[in-house]
Order: sequence, then structure tokens, then C-alpha cells
Amino acid sequence: MSRLLGSLLALTVAVTAGCTSSGGFSSFDLQSAGKSYAYSRSRAPDGSNAERFELRPGDCPRSTGDCGADRERIEKSEQLPASKVGSEYWYSFSVYVPEDWPRTAPLTTKLGQFHQKGEGKPPVLFQFDEYGYEFELSNPSQVQKDPMNPVRPLRNVSLKPAAAMRGAWTEVLVHAKWSRQQDGFINVWVDGQKKVDLAGPNVDRNQPVYFKYGIYRSFVSRYGGRDYPTLVAWFRDVKRGPTRVSVEAQ
Repeated sequence: MSRLLGSLLALTVAVTAGCTSSGGFSSFDLQSAGKSYAYSRSRAPDGSNAERFELRPGDCPRSTGDCGADRERIEKSEQLPASKVGSEYWYSFSVYVPEDWPRTAPLTTKLGQFHQKGEGKPPVLFQFDEYGYEFELSNPSQVQKDPMNPVRPLRNVSLKPAAAMRGAWTEVLVHAKWSRQQDGFINVWVDGQKKVDLAGPNVDRNQPVYFKYGIYRSFVSRYGGRDYPTLVAWFRDVKRGPTRVSVEAQ
């Protein structure tokens, strides 16, 4: 009996920590420093069920190479097959940051990103700082070899002020056709309002596009050895589908 209970416990831990399918996506892998507080399924401050992410100073997964590259994260990363370049998809996710979310500058904090397999930069970042939530589209005409020496983005769009983000859910809806050609596009709605409407190339290579969510920050050395803040965020309604109806919260 004890062996059976031990096996069930191990299975539960494995499912919680790693490869589980979710909302039409491929399976997700948890990129974590292995801390017990880093990830859990729990209730958000408003009482709703969500996934909780906590990032403390020094939390850098060895598997991602972050520890030697000035980066820290607790993120779930979609595994292959992911989204195909040349295809059209709808995505949704909601993020909640607490009312006491601290000032994070000069660090760069991401709460959601679309990345690509292979060497190079992510096509789309969702960044958050003391000013607000921002959409960033990388320049698909420029190849980036060093992620810590980023090329200038093609477009930045303000999505929501920081004051409105704190203590509330922010609902994000994305409609994209990933393409290196003029038929590509990205549309983004935040809390039901359209904020991004971009047409044209949006990726710089033909590798699959995968979604990541959680908390990621880079250039931690900018704090110059000073104490920098612990961050907590909740995510829910993380979905991918062929139509808008298939990903919108019911």
C-alpha cells in the first residue's frame, strides 16, 4: 500500500510540474528553479481558480541557461508541435497582478510571450513595468544571434496602464497568422478592446511558434547587487483554437 501511495504521489508531482496539455495547446513544460513556492494551482485574490507563479531573486532554471545569462524565470513553455508558420490561430490568456506589485525598473519583465524554436528572438512579447502592459513585435527583417543584445523592435503598443492592471484580471485575445510574407497579421484585444492591428511579416524563420506564460525577467545585473523584488502573478483561461469562439472564456 505504501508503495502504491508513493507511486501516486510521484505521478501527481510530475503532472503538476511538467508536461500537461491545456486548452488546445500542445503540452507544456514547467521551466523552474525547482522551488516549492514557484508554481501551484490555487485561488487568485478574487477567489477564482488559476495558476500561481512566484519568482524570487536568484530563481534561474539551469535547463534554460538563465543562471549564466542574466535572466530569471518561472514559466510554462509549450512543447512541439506548437503553431505552424503559415497558419492562422486564435489565442487567449488572462493575467492577474496583485495590488502591491512592486516597481521593477530597470529590470525587463515579461508576462507572456510567443517564441520560436531555433536560434533567434521571440516574435512577440507582453511586457509589464510601472507604466503598464505593452505589446512588442520584433523586427522580422533582422536576425538576432544574442538574446542579451536584442535588436530594436519593429513596434511597441501600450495595452493597459499599470494602475488598471494591479488588483484586477487583464484578458488578452490574440488572432495571428504567423508568416514571413505580407499575408501575416497580428490582432490583439485587451479586456474586449482592440489594441493591436498589424499586417505583414511577423517572424524571422520558419520554425514553429510556441507560447510561454508565467514570469520572466532579464538583465537582473542592472540592479547592481541591490535587493530586487519578488514577483507573483496568476494566469487562467490559457487557450488556443481555430476560431474566436473556441478560445473566449465561457
